[in-house]
Amino acid sequence: REVKVLDGNIGYLDLGGFSGFREAAETGIAAMNFLANADAVIVDLRRNGGGSPEMIQLLSSYFLKERTHLNSFENRGEDTLEQYWSFHHVPGKPMFDTDLYILTNRSTFSAAEEFTYDMKNLKRATIVGETTGGGAHPGGTKVVNDSFTVWVPTGRAVNPITKTNWEGTGIAPDVAVDSEKALEKAQTMALEKMLKAAPDEEAKAQLQWALNDVKAKSEPAKVEEAVLKKYVGRYTEGEIALENGSLYILAMGRKTKLVPLSQTYFVPEDESEIQVEFVLDPEGKEYEAIGHFRYGGKERMARIKEKK
Repeated sequence: REVKVLDGNIGYLDLGGFSGFREAAETGIAAMNFLANADAVIVDLRRNGGGSPEMIQLLSSYFLKERTHLNSFENRGEDTLEQYWSFHHVPGKPMFDTDLYILTNRSTFSAAEEFTYDMKNLKRATIVGETTGGGAHPGGTKVVNDSFTVWVPTGRAVNPITKTNWEGTGIAPDVAVDSEKALEKAQTMALEKMLKAAPDEEAKAQLQWALNDVKAKSEPAKVEEAVLKKYVGRYTEGEIALENGSLYILAMGRKTKLVPLSQTYFVPEDESEIQVEFVLDPEGKEYEAIGHFRYGGKERMARIKEKK
C-alpha cells in the first residue's frame, strides 16, 4: 500500500498482501531497496490477510544474514515436508543489522502471520500491536451438495524452531498495545533506541525532535487553560494565540495549532519545522519562547511588551 521514510530515518512499509513471486517480486525488491538506508524499519501487517510464502522468502532474506529455514508445510497425502528457506542473495543492499518492528492485529492472517511467526521465533523482529487472527492451515472449499460448501484444510505449517504453528491461537505481540496505537509505539521504541546510540549532539537533537513529535501526537498532555494563557502574546518571531482551549502560533503568514507534550513544550499539529518551548526569562517574571528546529538548532524568542 505504501512505503516511505518517517522522521528519524525510520523506514515504513504498509504491506497489504504477500503476492506471488512472479507477480510482485520486482515491486518487493524496489520497496526493500527504498528502505535500505533506514536506521530502523517498521512493517505494517495490520491489514494484511496473507498470500504467498514466496514473498515471505524474499522479504525475510533482506533481514537474515545466514540462509535460514523459515517454515515447512505438511501437506495431506504427502510423506515429506515442503520446506521454505531464505535466499543466499538478494538484489540491492540487505538490512541484516537494521532493527525490525512488525505491526499486527486480528486482521493479520495466514502468510502475514507466517512472516510474523518466523521473525519472532528467529528473534529478528519486535512484534507490536494485538494478537493475530490464527490461520496456519492452508486449504480450500469443497462442495457438499447443491446447498453447502465446506472449507477443508489440506495441510499445516510446521515451524522449524517451535515444531508447531499459530492455528487457532494467533501470535501474541512482544509489546501489546491497541492496534491504532501500534505505529506510534513502534516509532517511539525505535527512536528511543536510536537516541541512546546517537553519534553526536546534532543527531541527538534531530532524533529528540522526532520523538517529541510522536509522543505529543499519540498521547498529548493535559494543560489547564490558566497555564496556556501565560504563554499568549507577541514574540520577536511571531505570536502565540489561544483559541478554544488550544494554543496556536502565528508566524510567516501561517497559523499552526500546537499540541502539548508537557506543560511547557508544544509540537506543531502539521508538518511545520518548529517546536516551541516556553521558559521564564532571566528575571523569572515573564515567559519567553524557544523554537526548536527539525534539523537541529534553536532560537530564543523574547516576549514583546505591549505598550500601555
